[in-house]
Amino acid sequence: EAYLHRKIYDKNVKTFITPSNFLRDKLISHGKNSEQIISLPNFVNPQEAPHATLGDDNQSQSPTTQGDYVLYAGRLTKEKGLLVLAQAAAKLPHITFKIVGDGPERAELENFIAKNWLTNIELAGNKSREETRSAVANARLMILPSVWYENYSIALLEAAAMGKAVIASNIGGNPEIITDGKTGLLVEPNNPD
Repeated sequence: EAYLHRKIYDKNVKTFITPSNFLRDKLISHGKNSEQIISLPNFVNPQEAPHATLGDDNQSQSPTTQGDYVLYAGRLTKEKGLLVLAQAAAKLPHITFKIVGDGPERAELENFIAKNWLTNIELAGNKSREETRSAVANARLMILPSVWYENYSIALLEAAAMGKAVIASNIGGNPEIITDGKTGLLVEPNNPD
């Protein structure tokens, strides 16, 4: 099937659109013609980030009220690096971490939390889109500890639209969204320190 699709793509597709330069470069490194590939980044509508306001310089400003937690919102899967996040949280018992979402890694996270007697991690489960937006708007900052490539994360874009700094793994398309030290921090993947 992959062989057939490749033949069809090579013969019939004139242009490939990627949401990140990272993916564009990956395709080129795997033999795709660079002239056939354009990068068109994902985007979010700032109007859909009702908790954010725009200042005089049209830069997103953080909300006037902030929670006292660091937030991860997304699927609970191995590639998202949530065990690394839990290991980091274990070293920071004075900081509250809220994890919104569900998935196959929930049981492993619950076991790690119980085994290490952690009281600073809240597994909030699935929330509606509006509840998740509210959690983002009220978070101190967002975290995306992925241990595998992120392409061009909508979660990072939504956090930026709400004026939130982000700590994210320095892999994939994350460096295209985050300016290290300015709009967030890029950290070594798979390193809880």
